[in-house]
Amino acid sequence: MEVVLIDRFTVPEESKVTFLAEVRKSAAFLRALPGFVEGFVYENSGGASHNVVTTAVWKDEDSAQPQLEFCCGA
Repeated sequence: MEVVLIDRFTVPEESKVTFLAEVRKSAAFLRALPGFVEGFVYENSGGASHNVVTTAVWKDEDSAQPQLEFCCGA
């Protein structure tokens, strides 16, 4: 069964361009990892900050586990 990892960020307006550039770098890295299926970036702009949600779909729990350990200590 596929596993979806979801992250949510609130990014100040002045950091948006830099943040999204880093998200693109991370996405390129993830695409090269075994078991990576697809990922998406969702953005909702408004006011002084932007809400950004990223998703990463992994083919199974074994593929997702190293990412969980890296980001969350799971």
